[in-house]
Amino acid sequence: MAVSFGLADRAVIDHGARSTVIKRIGALLSLQLMACAALLAQGDSVASLYPASPTGMVTDAAGIIDPAAESRIEERLVTLRRVTGAEVAVATIPTLGNRTREDVANAIARDWGIGANAEVGDKRRNAGLLILLVPRAPDHAGAIRIEVGNGLQGVMTDARSGQVADAMLPALRNGDYGTALDVGTAMIADAVARDLGVQDSSLVKPREQRSRFPVGLLPIILIVLWVVLSSRGGGGKGGGGRGRRNNNLDLLLPILLGSMG
Repeated sequence: MAVSFGLADRAVIDHGARSTVIKRIGALLSLQLMACAALLAQGDSVASLYPASPTGMVTDAAGIIDPAAESRIEERLVTLRRVTGAEVAVATIPTLGNRTREDVANAIARDWGIGANAEVGDKRRNAGLLILLVPRAPDHAGAIRIEVGNGLQGVMTDARSGQVADAMLPALRNGDYGTALDVGTAMIADAVARDLGVQDSSLVKPREQRSRFPVGLLPIILIVLWVVLSSRGGGGKGGGGRGRRNNNLDLLLPILLGSMG
């Protein structure tokens, strides 16, 4: 069946189609505006939890670090950045609000630009790390987050970050936040400096030397042992004692000569 449309019919159809399209576009724009508003509100809620920019390597917005500890930590992290190019920052904030520690730490690291801007392929590229600390309060538990940039993930693995957090935990439980951060940053600075080949004594701590057996005493010990065995073998009658003494000497002489060589 063929259907013919006149000009008037076509105009009505075109007008209806345009109206439908306009309504659809309007609905889509409304949805997009609502989504943008939600994202902006969400972003504002995160940014309101911490300062817009850091005050140094240590930004104590919660006011929980004693001056002596803050000075030590600041000096350590400034030295680390100077000699390695890696940036390790500390941030304390009073609360996480309704956000997770991961979200807040990630937002701080991004907004503050923590991490070296080295060339592609340079080991120091994106070598940044943030320790975020929220103190315990009557209305919420304390929280800590170690956020590691791509450039330091090879040295500051999840396991090592866990070791740092565990070492900080006793002081954190006592509310001694300055000591906790002092311990944590010292461990991190040591690991990062070693990984980047730096031997600065203010960053790298000497490894504990395990006690070793005094090798020089070994010949004396073997001689004493040989005398004791020989004296025991001499208690027999006839030539049996001499045979046992000779056997003891045959066994110990190679050991004795080898240790002295």
